Amino acid sequence: MFLKKVALAGSMTAFAATAGYACEIGARVSIVGNEFAAIQAVGAAAQECTGASVESNLTSEHQTINVAGLSGNPSEYTTAT
Repeated sequence: MFLKKVALAGSMTAFAATAGYACEIGARVSIVGNEFAAIQAVGAAAQECTGASVESNLTSEHQTINVAGLSGNPSEYTTAT
């Protein structure tokens, strides 16, 4: 348990240290994934970037929609987490 807390603290420190850097995305980003807090944080951080449209569909039903959403050309989603 202690190791988990140390790892979490290290991850949060690394995230906080890089949060001040500018972020620019040059393409459309559409995320489908589970509604875990960590994935929500990734989606929120991506939405703060400039230069592109960022959307996220975070749901417990992600496994039933991600194959169809990634199969089209162009696909509805650009990444599944």
